Amino acid sequence: MSDEEKKTETADEATARLLTQEDQEGGYHFDDFVAWLPETNAFIYLPLGGDVKFPGKNVCALCDDEDAHTSILNNPALRVAGMTWAPGYPKVIADTLVHLQGGMEYRPGVHSLNRYKPARLSINDADGSDEGVKPWLDHIKLLYPDDATHIVQWLAWRVQRPEVKIHHALVLGGATRIGKDTLLKPVAYSCGPWNVATVDAQRIMDEPKFTPYLESVICLVNEAKDFGDKDRFAFYERMKPWLGGLATGVLPVADKNVRLHPVVDVVGFVITTNHKARGLYLPEDDARHYVAWSNRTLDDWDDAASYFAALYEWYASGGYENVARFLFEYDLDLLAFSPTSPPPQTDAHHEIVRAYANPKKNALTDILEGLGSPPAVTIAELHRADPSGDLSHWITPEGRNTVAAEMEDAGYVSQGKPGSKSGRWQIGGKRKRTELIIYVKAKLTKAERERAALEVFKREQVRAE
Repeated sequence: MSDEEKKTETADEATARLLTQEDQEGGYHFDDFVAWLPETNAFIYLPLGGDVKFPGKNVCALCDDEDAHTSILNNPALRVAGMTWAPGYPKVIADTLVHLQGGMEYRPGVHSLNRYKPARLSINDADGSDEGVKPWLDHIKLLYPDDATHIVQWLAWRVQRPEVKIHHALVLGGATRIGKDTLLKPVAYSCGPWNVATVDAQRIMDEPKFTPYLESVICLVNEAKDFGDKDRFAFYERMKPWLGGLATGVLPVADKNVRLHPVVDVVGFVITTNHKARGLYLPEDDARHYVAWSNRTLDDWDDAASYFAALYEWYASGGYENVARFLFEYDLDLLAFSPTSPPPQTDAHHEIVRAYANPKKNALTDILEGLGSPPAVTIAELHRADPSGDLSHWITPEGRNTVAAEMEDAGYVSQGKPGSKSGRWQIGGKRKRTELIIYVKAKLTKAERERAALEVFKREQVRAE
């Protein structure tokens, strides 16, 4: 039964299903259940993690004990008042409430249910050496020869430290059907398939209220496509807070059949795309994406069907377990990778940035550089240094409203006149006063900004006289 089917089944249907599994799984005991205090006569079977709630009579039937539900209610350790999803924490988080607004609160005697289920693997006999996972490593190196190390390190962090947030997404780009998803198959096995979510990029835009995919160790965003300019930028803004990590450390998550609840923000995103110039939008200062791009195409294989059949046969004959052990034992103490630091910017990253570079911003930057990147500058000076008219849109009613934003993008902010209530600079004689708009470098200190602006004001005053 799929996870989606389990979410929609009734408590009686779930009870019947679990009873048929009793002989295989050793039966049920009241310790497998917790009382869900926000609802009357509601009990949660821990292995299902809160997807289905059972009435007391069903708990008694499953445990073959007419007093099972009473035993649960009489045990303070088996009563939960809240629900969360938190890798690295026990199934019942004692003396703790996790708030939707963010943060964990210590509250003695009040417990929270942890929906997270760690991977259950048997890999003691697996070969986790480089040789033991050679087919998998060779496939990664075949697709991404220059990025293989970073990719493996990112994946190893997700497998070993699911409770640690990685502050950048892994972007796997390239042609269709070259095996981008194939390299992730054993990683999903290693994390526990239930801890890996898959969502297409369009759904992220279309269903903002339902975000069950955030309750995952890895969220695979499939085939980021050509949204068009407007939605491409919107997609970047939508994803941005999820990549960098929220200050509260908690994400509110709900689905159509799952009530709103807080989850600890540790989700790591892998984004696949076939479009370099028409897919993702990345601004110049982006520090939230590591972009790996493959130059391979399906035609590069003499017999692609045989290649992938052999790889999947190796997966099924112990490859999954070998990769899991390799990732669990991978040395994370490597200076080349930090989960919280900006990732290296690859050539593919720069190509995507250039594809959507704002030509107006580039023109303004060129003009400022031509002036020697001054600490302070006036709008009039910029117009005088713009013989080709790249900034002519600034004199239109609509364009005037964009000046501040464009200057800010170039690293400059407006500077008011110190000691003046209006902050306005004016030059010229009494009969002909002209307002002067001065911009200064944003990285300067307050004193440096004021001094630089004053020097420009004096210079322009002399010019006006």
